[in-house]
Amino acid sequence: MRLLRRNAKYLLVFLLAVGTWAAVYGYDKGFSQKWRSLIMEEFEKRGIEAQIGKLTIDPIDGLVARNVKIFATEKRESVVASINNVTLDIDLAKLLRKELFLNTIQLRDADISLPIDPASPETERLEIKNFSARIQIPGNRFEIEQAECRFNGFKVTLVGSLLRPRSIDTANDHQPLLGQLDMIRKRREILDLVAREMRRCQSIGNRLPHIHIKLVGDLEHPESIEAILDLNASRLIRDNYQCENLYARAQYRHPDVFIEQVKI
Repeated sequence: MRLLRRNAKYLLVFLLAVGTWAAVYGYDKGFSQKWRSLIMEEFEKRGIEAQIGKLTIDPIDGLVARNVKIFATEKRESVVASINNVTLDIDLAKLLRKELFLNTIQLRDADISLPIDPASPETERLEIKNFSARIQIPGNRFEIEQAECRFNGFKVTLVGSLLRPRSIDTANDHQPLLGQLDMIRKRREILDLVAREMRRCQSIGNRLPHIHIKLVGDLEHPESIEAILDLNASRLIRDNYQCENLYARAQYRHPDVFIEQVKI
């Protein structure tokens, strides 16, 4: 019995050492191209053309895709977003049955880079830092449970429900694709103007101005996406003017923005 206990102790230490080595190796070296291909194929089935630079096991977060690029089409000529890390929740049983196995996408303090003109490699970019979000993928939808970041001195939160796009046949849909890229460019130019105005504002105290956005629509038809925006701010300074309290609500329905309420 004493010998058995001694051997069990050594076996436990050995298993812990092997497990630690596997975790460190998985984090540092990443998985093989085969696993990355499986994940990218899953994204493609969800209507997303993605390229994963590295797939690792993180001791805390679990399965993490790093240096992820999102493309407009399967030709991968136009990058619409770059994300430094994405945590993936997968169902291994569904993976073995060759079913859709990705349950949840989670971002923790991620950095996102959005080219203003996805068709131009030299375009300026919108940089979003410390972005956190949890996105459920039931069936054909993306359910954004909660997304949050700090952007140009503002706290921004986001919730929404979006129909996922189908895979794009670039051979037959060249003209519609150009229209979508042009729409992305126009929207991001507006967002860039808003970002510039946000940088001109400062808040006094510890409470950041808060923008809450709710989205609903179909990613395959971006013109259908509607948004409701609520802004709450106190002691907000812009140039030589100070606003003690500000509340505003606006609604976006392509191509118009409706200002529904403002209180100053």
